[in-house]
Amino acid sequence: RFYHPVFARESQMLKKRGFLDKGWRETVEALLDDADIQKRLENNEAFLLRVGRHSGAESVTLNGVRSIRIMKGKGQNPSWEPEAKTIWRASGDLQDKRHLRPFGWLLVEMSEPEETPPSWPAAEQLAKRFHNEMQSWLAGVRSSQQQMEKKVRAERERAQQQAREAAVEATAEKERARRLASMSEEERLIEAVRNLLERDRQTNRRQAGGELNQKRLELLEAALTWADPSLRGQAADLLADTARWLPWARKRKQEIGEKLGKLREEG
Repeated sequence: RFYHPVFARESQMLKKRGFLDKGWRETVEALLDDADIQKRLENNEAFLLRVGRHSGAESVTLNGVRSIRIMKGKGQNPSWEPEAKTIWRASGDLQDKRHLRPFGWLLVEMSEPEETPPSWPAAEQLAKRFHNEMQSWLAGVRSSQQQMEKKVRAERERAQQQAREAAVEATAEKERARRLASMSEEERLIEAVRNLLERDRQTNRRQAGGELNQKRLELLEAALTWADPSLRGQAADLLADTARWLPWARKRKQEIGEKLGKLREEG
């Protein structure tokens, strides 16, 4: 009298909204519709029972005196209501809202301690069907778990690879900083142009008005003032290398050629 209406009401509501697992619902409905089982239920030889933490407040409180604590938002006092606002259901996937199953329902049979319980042919047939469905469901769950584990491993490996690359880059950056600190101002200017050229080659960048072009013009003008022949020669070689990747502007090509010649001659 108590649990069957709870079962019927919740099942109907979830069925109407399309939340209840169809296989589970059909199995249980067929079991409870079995004539032999209905007779046992009517004779109080069997009954529905609901147990467990997530069985719902209505299943563990009495009709007429029920007062369920309803939690409100942060900072608000709870209220007390005759009906719960939340129901709990199980699913193999957090995103699945169409194959939910309830918690805690038992079909209990009464028998004497020494008596062998009578067989339930319908229950045995449905149990076999339910077993097959459960195996299929478990296979799907395991497949999802394997895919998730594979994804987690891939993400972990990617994170480890990124950490290794970051460590290598950090070491390289420290080495670059150490080298720059030990260089003269002229050497740092040469190194800056060399780095820009390498960057543009790696990214296949050729910009006539880009950073590389501006920096190499700066190097050319500065190198003409240097007294060290070795540094002037390094600058001239590097400038020629940049021209093979990014040719000089046609209108300035003759002027720059003359300056490069002067840079080498005086070097």
